[in-house]
Amino acid sequence: MHTYHLSDFRCHWLTGVLLFISFLSYGAFAVTEDEVIDFLNADPSFLSRHPELLEKAFRYEQLSREKNSRMERAKILSEAQDVIRKFQTEREALDNRGKTAIAFMDYDCRPCREDRLEHQRATQLAEMIEVIEIPLGIMSSASAQAVRILLTLQVEDRQRARSFHHDLLNERLPLTYATVTRTAAKNRIQGLELENMLRDEWSSDELRRIQDLAVALGVEGTPAYLAGCELVKGRAGLNILIESWVDCIPDPLAP
Repeated sequence: MHTYHLSDFRCHWLTGVLLFISFLSYGAFAVTEDEVIDFLNADPSFLSRHPELLEKAFRYEQLSREKNSRMERAKILSEAQDVIRKFQTEREALDNRGKTAIAFMDYDCRPCREDRLEHQRATQLAEMIEVIEIPLGIMSSASAQAVRILLTLQVEDRQRARSFHHDLLNERLPLTYATVTRTAAKNRIQGLELENMLRDEWSSDELRRIQDLAVALGVEGTPAYLAGCELVKGRAGLNILIESWVDCIPDPLAP
């Protein structure tokens, strides 16, 4: 007769089995984990006779993982609010939409632009959710340089930064250095000022910080969205972001 051990399960979903069995057999949390394992050892066919428990256990583990992921993202976001605020537009005092989605995008990403155009057309839905665009500069060196220019402009002149951002998103793809410099010149950034921006190590460090933030949140490519604390990968209209939006669980380390 095979003896069951915790190592046989290789995943934390056994915790779900333990909770459901303890609830069904003894009352919630009335027995210890070791006692339930002893029970399974004595009757190893129990789970095969009750497959619904396995299904519930897998679902329990999935929900637990999702909750833990949201808690981790909430913690990461709380520590990176200064980064996010750089890209958040000033809203009117009476604007209380409440829901926020972060769009991790790239200047050289065509699907990102298609999503953005769709978001702009969804005027009614736009009143329900605020989309904060954060360019990652990961698809080309020209895109990375564009983000560095944007970051410097945000410190010096947020209005000019927004203009540069919008103009660049209206340029043809693929993105080139010529496109970036032409868009910069359109926004009165050229010559020595442009050279200094691209020579400044601060913007390079900030870009790396933004990219690290995206990776920590689980972003693997663009477009990707954080709807509240729910990660949505790939293209997503505002309706999907609203439906997927999940409030961030408060930081578990907060007092």
